[in-house]
Amino acid sequence: MTHARYWPGDKIAIAQSYQAIHEEMMKGDYSSDIYADFRNAYGLSLTQGWSNKMFVRADLMPHQIQILDVKVKRLQNITDDDCIKEGIEKVMGSYVPLSRHPGSDKMYPFPVDAFAALIDKLSGAGTWKSDPWCFVYTFKLIR
Repeated sequence: MTHARYWPGDKIAIAQSYQAIHEEMMKGDYSSDIYADFRNAYGLSLTQGWSNKMFVRADLMPHQIQILDVKVKRLQNITDDDCIKEGIEKVMGSYVPLSRHPGSDKMYPFPVDAFAALIDKLSGAGTWKSDPWCFVYTFKLIR
């Protein structure tokens, strides 16, 4: 087990592509100070960050969270409520991953079943079965 990457009190920018931020700004979703910071950053549409959030500047991200608590748990100890928070939704009485990855049209009877399929898709086959230790972060939106 490695050490937690984030600790209580840490503030973290939530990465979005510059294009996604621009589209939200055009809808009027941000305050004027965030809009001004973003508009003053010249040439963003010419950078890799325009379409890929892996190449963006943290200081230009409009959303930030603050870590409140860090715990360590086994993956399979996830609750139904936590599965919903992680991207599982109820559709017509069954559960599906919100992200709708290609080939994820399958519906599941319980949130944890849908989450197990999603985690195996994202982290590799067998991840759910191996039941690794995971960091569980509690956070609040601060911006």
